[in-house]
Amino acid sequence: MTEDAEELAPFWWKVRWYQDDNLENKLIEAIRVKDKPSTGTVYRLFLFVCGILFFFAGWILWNIGLPAEGESGAVGMNLKTLFFFTGIFVQLAIGPYFAFVSISNYGRLSPLVPKAQIEYFRLKKAIYDREVYDHYWAALRDPDHEHHNEIIRYKWMDRVRWKHHPSDFFGYQIFTKESGEETRGPIVPKSSAEYRNSNFTLDENGDPLFQGPTHPLKRILTLPMFLFIFQLLTFPIVVINAIISITINDWEILFQISIGFLLMILLGNYLIRRNTDLINADADTDVVVEDLEERSRLLYERYVTIP
Repeated sequence: MTEDAEELAPFWWKVRWYQDDNLENKLIEAIRVKDKPSTGTVYRLFLFVCGILFFFAGWILWNIGLPAEGESGAVGMNLKTLFFFTGIFVQLAIGPYFAFVSISNYGRLSPLVPKAQIEYFRLKKAIYDREVYDHYWAALRDPDHEHHNEIIRYKWMDRVRWKHHPSDFFGYQIFTKESGEETRGPIVPKSSAEYRNSNFTLDENGDPLFQGPTHPLKRILTLPMFLFIFQLLTFPIVVINAIISITINDWEILFQISIGFLLMILLGNYLIRRNTDLINADADTDVVVEDLEERSRLLYERYVTIP
């Protein structure tokens, strides 16, 4: 926002309203009122009927999974076992949940957060992180920058467009006044003594706890990543088993393979979206902080009447 626009802006905007807890609470309340999903009688009746239908559908499903007369009742990796446990879950969990929600005070299927509220917190985070973000890119692109060597990034990360995490390496110094009020100081590396001495908490024994820089490998060596890599390594064997199952008409094994393949696709999609910019690139990469503030101001004025 320019200086002329700043002078013409409402009083609440001049104080950066997103830093005022009262104005923020007023916005969130207005969003929840205006964007609240339907919880009327028809909606509640629909949920109650769905609950009853799920209850009987689950009952039918686990009965299909019961062994026929003369068959072995042992639990194994087959289609009937899947039907049995899925039916139990649908009848005793999903069905009652739908019915309970229909008569609850909340009246919603799930506590979904309105999109406008998500957009507000996303803009607020982008505004607060913009200085750290700009400092990170300046240090990364300039080999002569005093903080260039603080950033750990491997060449393969750029090839797969691995997400940048500026806050993993840089943060603000925190200064505490005698009154207890905290203010932000300059941006410093999280590995520095300045950051360490101003960003710590005390544990139950009074010892300081400090969260330093996050190494990139910590975001890679996770359980979902290990599961996905394991599935990729076993994928050729799965394909061979699928071909054999089609040849001998063993549809139960083929069904199990299909479920595993679907889970691998979903897990891979989740990891790609979470860790890279291959699918969902950051839309605010080149946006200046003034534009982010303007978008947040328009969001406020859309939901809250300004006196």
